[in-house]
Amino acid sequence: KQKRATTFTLDANMYDLKEDEKGRLWLGIISLIPYHRIHLRLSSPWRFSGTIRIVLRGKRVEIHYTEEEDCPDPKPESRGEKFFAPTQRITGIDKGFGDVLMDSEGNSYGEEQGKILRAESDRLGEKNKKRNQIWAVAEKANKKGNLEKAARIRKNNLGKKKYARQKWAARKRIKTYIGTAVHKFFQQKQPEIVVGENLNFNHQGKTELPRKVKRYFSGWLKGVMQETIEMRCLRSGAAYASVNAAYTSQVCSFCGCFGKRNGNTFHCLNARCGRVVNAHYIW
Repeated sequence: KQKRATTFTLDANMYDLKEDEKGRLWLGIISLIPYHRIHLRLSSPWRFSGTIRIVLRGKRVEIHYTEEEDCPDPKPESRGEKFFAPTQRITGIDKGFGDVLMDSEGNSYGEEQGKILRAESDRLGEKNKKRNQIWAVAEKANKKGNLEKAARIRKNNLGKKKYARQKWAARKRIKTYIGTAVHKFFQQKQPEIVVGENLNFNHQGKTELPRKVKRYFSGWLKGVMQETIEMRCLRSGAAYASVNAAYTSQVCSFCGCFGKRNGNTFHCLNARCGRVVNAHYIW
């Protein structure tokens, strides 16, 4: 059994774009039949050129392409200079699981992210639990020699198309939510320099996390969040600086002393300070 390809690339010589009398765009793709092209009507009015990628997702055909975008000249510090001008707007951000990010003034953006991630993780966990139970029934029937029953169970209950479609749709909703929160941050703060934590780490440590917590973290799209912030910096001409995330939520942002964290609440243990703030707050 061969796996069907669901994506392929086409250069500019392998397709053409035409507009009909109603102003609709049609994409003509070369086929195995000489001088015959497969025509697809596009749902958007945008034209494109160069190499494109065709993605087959169920009954929908997606066209992925790149285009050049005019961006402001990067700030000097983004070209490698070490020092920032004192007049530049420097904003620190803390990327989190509960909310998308919090700025250095304590403003939170995307407060519902944790709720959305947990809901989707719980849905997948319950779905996988039921699928495993059904799979066990199918395997039991297979061992007893009832191959027809086993095949019927797999065909009607263990398909992957709907499962993958729902998972992809949930991921798309989360990415959209992250993008909206990051856009709101840049729109309100208009930073020239953004300083954020480096979250390139795994959750394997001395303390073994519960399975449910691991599942929550696995659905946390840290890479998507980082790419969205860096792309937004590029578009607005802001510089992005990455710092080590070690101890950033265990040290007081005001006095620099170690403190105690209880969930999202940070308690400074310095008697002269004693502040109680959100653990994601950075100064």
